[in-house]
Amino acid sequence: MGTETLEDQYNTVKTETTKSHVLQFGDLTFTSEPIGNFESGNDSTNTPKFWSQFKRIGKNVLKDVTNWEEAASTRKNEFAVDSRDINLHYLYNMVMSDPTLENNEALQAELNHRMTVDLQFAKMFPTHVDAVKNNTTPLPTDFECYRRLISTYEMECGAISDYSLKYMKYFVAECEGMKSFPSAIDGTIHRMKSQCSAENSTA
Repeated sequence: MGTETLEDQYNTVKTETTKSHVLQFGDLTFTSEPIGNFESGNDSTNTPKFWSQFKRIGKNVLKDVTNWEEAASTRKNEFAVDSRDINLHYLYNMVMSDPTLENNEALQAELNHRMTVDLQFAKMFPTHVDAVKNNTTPLPTDFECYRRLISTYEMECGAISDYSLKYMKYFVAECEGMKSFPSAIDGTIHRMKSQCSAENSTA
């Protein structure tokens, strides 16, 4: 605790987490400080003993040589669930443990919702499907456009769920692609309204 820094701890968590994004933000000027400085009752004035430091260095070298952290992370994440799929897994386990009509209907409703969202975005933004799948969409810069598309979706298609959040990259890609032609957003909004209106009329 006396030698591991906040940056070391952040990097460890980032390495071992694969199903969500580990973020670091705010004032980062003190991340080189030992985590012990922030632990209650820790006397940060004590210099760590030589053998403690030696053991820590040896342990880190061994981890680097054997890729121990990567292997441990892989084992842990074999059973991890993507945050967008938590509700689906919950409902599935409910059906497995208690297969009532109510639980089966809830699972089917979740599956129907996911299929609807998949189809919606594929039809509304066909030119961005490959970019989203390959994770090559640009970073957002046109936030006014982004907000308009989100607002349009919520008004015309329904509330944004945990699952549909994964498709926000389509909005980003669309907005960044229209930056040279701002008026094109009217066509995008019309396309979104038409798609969701057609779905609502057949539901």
